Amino acid sequence: MPPDRALAAFQALSDGGCVRAASQHWWNPEDCLRTRRHLPPLRTPSGSVHLELHSRLYLPRQAGGEEDPALWRRLVRKTVAGHDLAFLCPADLLLHLIVHAAYDHHFDNGPLLLTDIEGLLREPSLDWPLFWELAEAGGWIRGCLLVLAMVERHFPDATIPYPAALLAERQRVPADLLAATASLTLGLSGARSDLRLVAGMKRAATMRDKLKPLRDSVFPSKRMIATMYPVREDSAAVYLWYLVKWGRMAMISLPRFLATRQKARATLEIDQGARLVAWLDGG
Repeated sequence: MPPDRALAAFQALSDGGCVRAASQHWWNPEDCLRTRRHLPPLRTPSGSVHLELHSRLYLPRQAGGEEDPALWRRLVRKTVAGHDLAFLCPADLLLHLIVHAAYDHHFDNGPLLLTDIEGLLREPSLDWPLFWELAEAGGWIRGCLLVLAMVERHFPDATIPYPAALLAERQRVPADLLAATASLTLGLSGARSDLRLVAGMKRAATMRDKLKPLRDSVFPSKRMIATMYPVREDSAAVYLWYLVKWGRMAMISLPRFLATRQKARATLEIDQGARLVAWLDGG
């Protein structure tokens, strides 16, 4: 929903009985609005429904930090059960599915991506020229080629109209990369963020670049701390919450990471993840 209405909607849901998920209990809604795609996750009192209020589709570091204002004008509106509901247009939805899986998650959010896209390809109103235009504007062409090639690999009847200028690049998507990426969708659960950290360090060329992902994880910005804990980023108390974060890392993240590293599968995923990101970055 529009950023200027997201906080009011979050409060309305909270007033209606929704509560925050335990793992994000301290997240600050105002700071999340500035730095993340969604506000703190909520669940209904019964726990049966989980909700995320998104104020943007893409992370602030993507798409130049700003989203296309025309996205709101492209929404598809339909009446369902007497209510006027708005949906992303097929081109925006297709791009979001790809960016979310390839760039945000490095395919750790499962293989449902492929069936979602295969179904979306049947939508006759899918505006392919608009899709490729948006992908080019965001710098996501490589991710789109990779994901669509995966769909073609697993759904041979899928028809994808590539622009003539991209046909040669589509043919250069390595077959073994397609297989490795498909394997990542079925990877280890619960520790993928740790594996992505190691993959990021592995693919870096210099020692400074290798240490940067680790430094960002251990010493996040004060603004990021303010999104996770009940403290303002300009407060001196923000430094005390670093101690809380480090304690959680020592008690939870580090033991989990060490246990995962003992699995042969983890080494394979680290190598696959490093290669994936290098390819997405143009390597």
